[in-house]
Parts: sequence; structure tokens; C-alpha cells
Amino acid sequence: GLCKYNGTNQWTSVYQNASAFRMKYMAESQGKLFVANSNQNSDVDYFMWNGDVETTSPTLKNAVTGYSNTFRWYASSQGKLFWTVASNNQIRCMVTSDGNTWQPVTGLDGKFVSDYAELNGKMYALATDGLWESSDYTTFQKIASVPTSDANAFMPVPMTGGGFNSDAMASMEAYNGSLWCGASMSGKVYKVDVATSV
Repeated sequence: GLCKYNGTNQWTSVYQNASAFRMKYMAESQGKLFVANSNQNSDVDYFMWNGDVETTSPTLKNAVTGYSNTFRWYASSQGKLFWTVASNNQIRCMVTSDGNTWQPVTGLDGKFVSDYAELNGKMYALATDGLWESSDYTTFQKIASVPTSDANAFMPVPMTGGGFNSDAMASMEAYNGSLWCGASMSGKVYKVDVATSV
């Protein structure tokens, strides 16, 4: 369930639901709290609060077909929430402006996007095939391929028996005028100069 820490030494359970198994990731966007659900026996993809979590109940959302496995949430500065999710044996990259209606992200849908970042008024997505950029936070264009010496740098780590480990993925952060991309398995960190896509 969902618990609240009171700042001293106490955790209090504030919400539990029979549809929830693993509340994996959280994001705050548009004044709402989004909590991803991972439960192979439930079609509830996430819980959405629009008010005080302790005193209100969330809306249970079924946004994609079948059981879903969330890999990343990203709340952009433009008020959009980006979602990398696996469902129905496919990877989806979706975006919403209200938490209710989701659209596929142009250029990214169907790609495994492990992380997102913003730099100099643009948004970036790190996918298994390289780095993607958007000036309008809607349509993405590929600007850099995977390093030739590390072709699997941004691949998710596969699990025995199928699927991918959602905690073993490449990461990205904007810092000091550059993008920094951490490989999922090689132990390398790559600096990307977005002005030259190197």
C-alpha cells in the first residue's frame, strides 16, 4: 500500500487496494499524484490522486491493454507526463496533459525509453537506439546514435525467463550544459554535447 512518513519515526498506511501488488514509481504532474501499479492479476495501470492523499481516494486507471509494467514516469516542465510502459507484449511511450487521456509520443512510441531530461528549453529521451530531441515536447527526432564501441549501452537488462529488469536501465540527467547518460551494463557514463550531437 501507500504509506506516509510523519517526519520523526512513524510510517502510517494511508491507502491499500486489492488491485495493487507493487506500487513501483510515483510522479507529480498537473497537481495530481500518479502511482504506477504492477500486478499481473489486475488491469489497474496506475492510481491517480487529485487531492489530499490521506483523505481522498484515488481514481483507478486502466489506460493500456492488459497487465502493464511501468519503466519510467517523467513530469516535464511543460505540464506533460511521459510514461514508458510495457503492455500486451509491446513497449509503449505515452504522454498525457490531464492524466486521463494518453497519446502515443510521435517518434518514440514502440521504443524502449529508459529516461528523459530537459535542457535549454528542449526535451530529450534516451532510447535503446540513441538520443532523441524535441523542441515542442510533442514530436521527437533522433539526434545521436548509440556509441559504436558500446552497442548495448542503453539496453535494459533482460531477466531469466523473459522480460526486462525495470531497475536495471540506462539513465540520463542534464547537468552543467550537457546531457549525461549512464549505460545499463558497461559501467560507463557518456557526455552528450547536444549542440553537435556528440
